[in-house]
Amino acid sequence: MIKADTLEFIPLPALLLDVTSRQILAVNDSFSRLLSVNRSTIVGKKLIALSQWDTQQTLDRYVTEATTQSESKYYHETVWQMADGSPKHLRLDCNITSVSPNAQVMLTFLDIDREKQLEAQLARQTKVRQQVFENSPIPKFLLSLDNKVLKANRAFCSMLGYHLEEVCQKSLPDIINPDDLPSFVLYQTKVANKQLGHFELEKRFLHKTGKEVFTLTHTSLLYDEALQTACFYVQAINTQARKEAEFERERFRSILNQAGESIIIADAQSGAIIDFNHTACRSLGYSQAELKQLSVNDVIKEDRVALRQRFDALIRNPRKAIHFQVILQRKDKSHYPAQVSVNYRSFRGHKYLTAIARDISNELNSEIKILEGEARFKSIFEETHMGIALTDARGNFVECNQALADMLGYTREEMVDLHIMDIAYPDDIQVPVENIQDFFKVRSLEKQYRKKNGDILWGRLTNSTIRDKHGRLLFGVGMIEDITARKLAEEKNIEHEALLNSINENLSEGIYRSTLDEGLIYINPAFALLFGFTRITEAYTVHPNDLYYDERQREKLLSILEKEGYFKNQEVLFKRKDGSTFWGLLNSHVTRSKTGKTFYDGTIIDISTKKESEELLMSKNVALQKINSELDRFVYSASHDLRAPLTSILGLVHIANTENPPPNLATYLEMIKQSIHKLDIFVQDIINYSKNSRLKIATKAIDIQQLVQQSFDNLQFMKGSENIDKTVKVLKTNDAIEGFYSDPTRLTIIFNNTISNAIKYHNPFAERPFVKVRAVINEEGVDIEIEDNGKGIPAENIDRIFDMFYRASEDSNGSGLGLYIVKETVEKLRGDVMLHSELNKGTTITISLPSHEAVKNEEE
Repeated sequence: MIKADTLEFIPLPALLLDVTSRQILAVNDSFSRLLSVNRSTIVGKKLIALSQWDTQQTLDRYVTEATTQSESKYYHETVWQMADGSPKHLRLDCNITSVSPNAQVMLTFLDIDREKQLEAQLARQTKVRQQVFENSPIPKFLLSLDNKVLKANRAFCSMLGYHLEEVCQKSLPDIINPDDLPSFVLYQTKVANKQLGHFELEKRFLHKTGKEVFTLTHTSLLYDEALQTACFYVQAINTQARKEAEFERERFRSILNQAGESIIIADAQSGAIIDFNHTACRSLGYSQAELKQLSVNDVIKEDRVALRQRFDALIRNPRKAIHFQVILQRKDKSHYPAQVSVNYRSFRGHKYLTAIARDISNELNSEIKILEGEARFKSIFEETHMGIALTDARGNFVECNQALADMLGYTREEMVDLHIMDIAYPDDIQVPVENIQDFFKVRSLEKQYRKKNGDILWGRLTNSTIRDKHGRLLFGVGMIEDITARKLAEEKNIEHEALLNSINENLSEGIYRSTLDEGLIYINPAFALLFGFTRITEAYTVHPNDLYYDERQREKLLSILEKEGYFKNQEVLFKRKDGSTFWGLLNSHVTRSKTGKTFYDGTIIDISTKKESEELLMSKNVALQKINSELDRFVYSASHDLRAPLTSILGLVHIANTENPPPNLATYLEMIKQSIHKLDIFVQDIINYSKNSRLKIATKAIDIQQLVQQSFDNLQFMKGSENIDKTVKVLKTNDAIEGFYSDPTRLTIIFNNTISNAIKYHNPFAERPFVKVRAVINEEGVDIEIEDNGKGIPAENIDRIFDMFYRASEDSNGSGLGLYIVKETVEKLRGDVMLHSELNKGTTITISLPSHEAVKNEEE
């Protein structure tokens, strides 16, 4: 049995407790001080009397657990509420002694507040270090001792273009330039062997794309709790921008020093010389150190007030360089004449003058010969019908003849204020000003020019140069022949050919060409589809006889072709690749080449459905009446829209024929082109309406991204298209969704009509015109939004916007079929379409389409 006075020898707060009765037998002074109470208030009381400090009442449970354990000692941590209300962490130590008939337990309490505070502080420091590592703008990563990437922060992942998971699967050889790896490993070894505390090297890491990224790396060791080497800590500061800037400076300096003219850069206010090339030193006879001590006034022998006035005028109008002749003074006080061109530039608050000086001593000596040659040149210059221009070595117009000024719509005075790039068409290749002499190396080419009014002029350019006796370029001479009419004719031919190819590829009718010897030599995709071939080339291996259910019918048709040269609307029973049959309406005619070779050209239309559905058509009389009504309106409007452009064309041709000579021929041709283009759009709308009305739904897996991009590409030449930001984004609501199935031809019709409307009616005054296509594929189908910030539609016109031949505004030059075809096509695909628009804000078209793979399964 433990005596009560024994507790006084225990330095920690202690309590003696009877296990059975839970009576407190004794406490020491340390325990009284801990609770700030007298012993008498505690001793002899039940254990529950301590509940005002043991607020969780866990002490009794701890005693029970300790007395039931096999060990004689039991430890536990608890939190007590002190008299001042503050919590105190205590570690409880239970020592059990068994003396029959009663068992006693001695409890000691160790204050572990400081220990807990240190643990919390350590946890906070660890979290802060982790956050500093993760959020540091400096790229950082940890390397294992065998050079595996253990961890990396966001900045490092961003610098190399990897996700964190990807980087942590890499080793050092995967992400560092192989040439830099040996030296890095060498210094790693020195740090690991305590020969160095850390090291700093310039290293090239490898971006995910393979591009090199220059960095300044700082590497040191990290240790674990046992002070054993854990890993390498690497900081890689991105120095790519600095390296590129150094390269650009070196490149600029190389160009500067290779120039044949003296180039001097000076402060715009003081005239102090800041920089120069080797030619300037050689021409003026100064060393580099000497020239840096001078100002432009020390080398230009001109009245300082007049020179200052020149420079001030340049600063007021910095876009136009000044050119003048001046006398330059060498170090030895000798002089020479020079042609000087001065430009003004401002950079980061500093103002600079860049002067290019060319020694013209020899040119002045031969001035008489130049004037004689110039007189002969002037005679040719003024009389020829070709446009001729004289430019300086930097591409600025010096002079042009009247023919060129008339071609471009400028006066001759306006032309000499221009640079050759001012008349260049923006889509043509631009020649950088510093490489302008490369432009004069081109002897002849055809290119586009921009007239003063913005119109395009096609010209055949022939270049020549005038050089001094040293071969240095003095002037460029360009002769331009107007070939606009020929180019427009070529473009029309290309457009017509593209139209024919598009019609051929997109028609649902099968088209073929064959010979008796070679069989099929051309078919379109629709022909292959009719006969069940997966590839067009597969059909070329089949003999034409094998495509007929009855070969005798082909022999009969060949006989008709031999006699008549053609036949029409022959109903023929054809045989597919798999042996199944279909009825086709066949038209064919004989074509003979100049060499006498005979071709059989024809078209096949599948009329199986027509034959099978005659009874069904009778039962749909109501639908037929609706179609007849729409057809009446369609025929009326179509006859008007088809004849109006043709009448315009005939009228313009008549006007052109009555004028002699026809001074406005180009204008009439442009108007004819616009009428033909309008007619072409209307015909395309008719084709799209026809396709949607009669073709079956062809269910295929759809790549929406590709279809929208094709529409963007097809419409890129529409007026203003190049100024519009066009984007497409395709999402899935669930990664488990395999895809979206529908008719690609009808989706193409939908995208072409909606996107072309967005481009056609875009707002040219918007800061950033855009067309956004967003598609979300879900389990039932797809939701598509086509959004633009164009002109918008008045609210009173929205209700009729999907009606046939309805035009929402007076300046609309379309057929009025576009959105009607969109609505009909969407309904054909069992979908819904809605339109929301605000005038001068934009339009959003929302289309919901079911996946036709799901529709097919429901029908089955």
